[in-house]
Amino acid sequence: MACTCPEARSAEFDDFQLAVVGALLIGSIPCVILVAFASSRAPGSLIHRAHALVLLASGLRSWVSALRPLSRT
Repeated sequence: MACTCPEARSAEFDDFQLAVVGALLIGSIPCVILVAFASSRAPGSLIHRAHALVLLASGLRSWVSALRPLSRT
């Protein structure tokens, strides 16, 4: 669905920073390949525990950041 609102369109594309996106891709793609390689050889119980730990940490971080008041800059 295309957005025709000029304010929303500028908010969508003004904050795009190629350096940040590039750094994220450079860091994440090798990690995904490494984890895929390791997970195919690791026992299933280890993978399940690691996945649960990552999901728990992500949820806790989201919960803590939601509790903090927004900083005004």
